[in-house]
Amino acid sequence: MLSDAQWLIRPGLTLCYVPAWLNASVASDTLQTILQRHRFTQGQIQLFGRWVDEPRTMDWCGHLPYTYARKCLPPKPWTPVASDLRQQLVMLLADLQITLPRDPLNHLLMNHYRDGQDSMGYHQDNERELGFNPLIVSLSLGATRRFVVRPHPASGVDSAPLRFDLAAGDVLLMAGRTQVDWQHQIAKTRKQSGSRLNLTFRTICEATLG
Repeated sequence: MLSDAQWLIRPGLTLCYVPAWLNASVASDTLQTILQRHRFTQGQIQLFGRWVDEPRTMDWCGHLPYTYARKCLPPKPWTPVASDLRQQLVMLLADLQITLPRDPLNHLLMNHYRDGQDSMGYHQDNERELGFNPLIVSLSLGATRRFVVRPHPASGVDSAPLRFDLAAGDVLLMAGRTQVDWQHQIAKTRKQSGSRLNLTFRTICEATLG
């Protein structure tokens, strides 16, 4: 498994791609369990002074609040399946010899892309609660979708975008200055695309909560 891990280092970018971290059968069962145990709803975000529906549905887990796009997600209990995945991913990080923060991966944001028209525009996971140089661990389940990272226009980084076709069971880890100097997205696609679930684990630092 770890022999398949691929590190990609660019100016301001640290990524680790682990293909098929979950095998196809386990990934399929995990997808169905999460969709059954969690209640996904369509939220809203504020853009250019008005509230609009997010082009996907979502749910979350975590014992600390998390604020993004000017909305606060209150604490919400972990389900057994989400908690088990968290423990397994913490062990993966340890195997990759990544220095773990206190109470690692203590928040999970789950985005459900119902079809190819559900999407996530270019953004950074750089909220204050995530601390300095946040570690983001993303697990893909369901249909394969194109994930793109590019330098932030204000970063001064001169590097070509990187593209990944993330399939069921794949893990993508983003570390270092990635959330400072780069952006990432899941764009809309006209290709036939089934349901995809993206689980993004992150660590909220209690010291930043006030």
